Amino acid sequence: MRFDGGDLRRLTPAGFATAWPSWSPDGRRLVFVHPLGAHSGGEPDLYVVGDDARGFRLLVRGGDDPAWSPGGERIAYSASLWTRIDTVAPNGGNVQAATDSHDDCELYTQPAWSPDGERLAFTADTAGGECGGLGYLGVTRGQGGHGVLVPLRLKEPDWAPDGRRIAASWYDGAAWRIGIYDVRTRRLLRGLGRGRHPRFSPDGRSVVFVRDRGPSSELTIVNVDGSGLRPLTR
Repeated sequence: MRFDGGDLRRLTPAGFATAWPSWSPDGRRLVFVHPLGAHSGGEPDLYVVGDDARGFRLLVRGGDDPAWSPGGERIAYSASLWTRIDTVAPNGGNVQAATDSHDDCELYTQPAWSPDGERLAFTADTAGGECGGLGYLGVTRGQGGHGVLVPLRLKEPDWAPDGRRIAASWYDGAAWRIGIYDVRTRRLLRGLGRGRHPRFSPDGRSVVFVRDRGPSSELTIVNVDGSGLRPLTR
């Protein structure tokens, strides 16, 4: 579909469940989640399709949260029942572990590539119960092993175009909030209020996010200094 709402067309078979699409850098293909996971006993699977509906095929059995790398050579995703981040070539070959895999208490999700494609940020969380409630924002260079990027329980990371900041969301016990963190100091640069799913603009000067408004929600944009808050949808 174009930005003006025209040229709407189906890319997947009728009735085929889809979620969380991610564009290839050249805009010609999409990777997405098939949540029913018919090939994996209930675990989600990843599929790829062209923008012309051609090339529809299974990419990975057992995967979630796909993210295409800036250079187009790799696709990152949450693997092994969310206990590891892996990467795969767009043709489905050369699967590599991007993080360590520990135990069932640690869940790794929502991988996000740095603009230069050298690093992956991801959400590290716990399964709850006896596992406790700790979590953090992790980072890896995609070759196994990983470190702590921000030692807080953050979600939905998105890198700024300069690679020096990350937008993320967190739950403060009453509401979801968003903010911008400095990658080097690991500190909050600025809180941007209530919201979820933050994404930097291409020039890095603003952040678009989903803001709850009572029973509904709206797409909202704000400058990185907290000014200029305004809705994009109603």
